[in-house]
Amino acid sequence: MIPLLSALIFAVFVGQAHAQTADPPTFSVGDEWKLSTGFARRVVKVDGDVTVFQGYPNCPKCLAFYDKNLTLLKIEQEAGTFLSLLGRSGTSARQDCSETLPSTTRT
Repeated sequence: MIPLLSALIFAVFVGQAHAQTADPPTFSVGDEWKLSTGFARRVVKVDGDVTVFQGYPNCPKCLAFYDKNLTLLKIEQEAGTFLSLLGRSGTSARQDCSETLPSTTRT
């Protein structure tokens, strides 16, 4: 009898569990992260739902544009050209900026 009652009470309380959600992170200009590898990333601009970070793996002066869900939108090199992310896997997009990657000039 006690095991049946315990199981019934357990089932009632488990059914009342609520899903937890979290809002996307918020960033402020000047926020900075430094890794032990020497890599640093700093927030340089927040414009609505777009956050711009300076610093990208192997390209410390590149600007990386992310939406509010931290989806990479584009990477701008120091010279003002944008790296093409279309058709590239995540690892290909992280190649050294000094390599020849397809780019387009800002208009």
